[in-house]
Amino acid sequence: GVCLSGISQPCSRSQVVKEACLTLAAIAQELGHRAEEGLEPLLPSLLGLLHSSAKVVSSSGVVCIRFLLQNCFCQG
Repeated sequence: GVCLSGISQPCSRSQVVKEACLTLAAIAQELGHRAEEGLEPLLPSLLGLLHSSAKVVSSSGVVCIRFLLQNCFCQG
């Protein structure tokens, strides 16, 4: 779910990272190579997520990077 202020619980940083990664993956899937220029500068930060001890953070990073590579950077 989406984090909304004022609703039962505040968002954890892990949840914010997960939502951000899902959003970036959706952008990559929707825009394909047209998103490459905007998403490429984010790769170092996304790679940094892979070292997180929080499984949700590291797995979100893996999924996001996979979508970026498949949809933005690996098209003929």
